[in-house]
Amino acid sequence: MHIQKLKDLVKGATIVGLASLVVLSVASFSPVQAQNNGTVNISYTAGVNDNFALSFEQTSPSGDLLALMDLYGNGNRTLFPFRQFDDKAINRVFGHTFTDLPEDIQAATLEVHMFAGGSSLVSNDAIHLELTGINDVFSSWGMGLTDLFGQPWIGGSDHTFNLDLANLPPDGQGDTNIIPFMNADQSLDVYVQDDTAVDYMILTVTVPKGTAVTLCHIPSGNPSNAQTITVGASAVNAHLDHGDTLGACQGESTGRRR
Repeated sequence: MHIQKLKDLVKGATIVGLASLVVLSVASFSPVQAQNNGTVNISYTAGVNDNFALSFEQTSPSGDLLALMDLYGNGNRTLFPFRQFDDKAINRVFGHTFTDLPEDIQAATLEVHMFAGGSSLVSNDAIHLELTGINDVFSSWGMGLTDLFGQPWIGGSDHTFNLDLANLPPDGQGDTNIIPFMNADQSLDVYVQDDTAVDYMILTVTVPKGTAVTLCHIPSGNPSNAQTITVGASAVNAHLDHGDTLGACQGESTGRRR
């Protein structure tokens, strides 16, 4: 059922770019917000909301997503480098994975600011969310940006999309809800096709207040001794306030997606 999605993901390209292959994360994170119904909203931010200002912020695709991205341009990263946040050049695929997400996500939204590049083919670009937990070759939801935008996605189009990940517009296979897949591997993959730039993304997940959340604990006065820990969702803000960060420490991961 996902064959057409895979065909979409490997759309060809022709323009020469500079060599680049960077898979380090510079994501920053916003505070946790407690709700009145016993749940907590946790927001994970990747990239910087700076309206595509230079310099680029680096993406961090998982190994699975990176393998899928590498199909673009037959793996030639000299001709077809991967896109980073803020990069408006054409013919570069974008991929980023939010990892170490908490279990038992009950609701989730994704805010993503995108800009259509100057290629005549940009109207064919699409966004794909979440490699499936069954077969990590395919995305579990994908849609052309023209359809998602509700009008032609042409060079210069600039829009911030707000997506309810439990109630997405039906894609070609009728898929609308990717939260079960996110819970299966505690991550969210985001893939955007090759003539569209991404400024920043904010993933907000809603979990019960007792849900374990992964943090990088940075001891005061001894930052070199950072350790990956888990705490209840309601305690996250206190840790963030004294310098801890959401997600595992660099080089570590507790999620099922690498």
